[in-house]
This record gives sequence, C-alpha cells and structure tokens, in this order.
Amino acid sequence: MLMCMCMLDKRVQILFDKKDYQLLEKVAGKEAVSVGELVRLSVRKQLAVHREVEKRKRRAVFESVQNWRRKFMTKNRPKITSEEILGWVREGRKYELGG
Repeated sequence: MLMCMCMLDKRVQILFDKKDYQLLEKVAGKEAVSVGELVRLSVRKQLAVHREVEKRKRRAVFESVQNWRRKFMTKNRPKITSEEILGWVREGRKYELGG
C-alpha cells in the first residue's frame, strides 16, 4: 500500500449512486484503504495513463517533423514548383468552413 504523506488541501464533492458506492466500499475494504484513498489512487492511475497518451502524441508529432526535415531540408531535396504549392493551397481550401 502506497501512503501519501502530502497535505491534502483541495476538496471535491462527487455523487455516486448506491450500487457504485457500495462497490467502492467493498473494494476499499479489500484493499484496506478508505473510499477517498481508493478514489485518489484511481484518479492518479487515470492521470498517469492520460500523461502517457499525451507524451506519445507529442513524440509522434516530433518524429513527423523530424522526418519532414530529413526529407526536405537536405541538399537532395525535391524541387517544388509554385504551381504545386498553389495546388496544395487550393486543395486545402476545399475543407474550409463554408467553402
């Protein structure tokens, strides 16, 4: 069991229906923690998952930019004409709101 020795200084009121609360009490009893501690542990777990997902997303964007830089910022980069650029702009405008 992990004990947090930090000061708890924020209060949140959460309403549960009877069945969910009974299940929380049952699980908390098996884990030998309070319902509040069980909820805090669950929130920490979920936040850790969320942080990991966000970290993976940022990493994917970073790698995408790096790949683009490797492809287009080398001496052997392909020549892009102004017609190609205008084509990309026109293609993108198809997806603008109201367009």
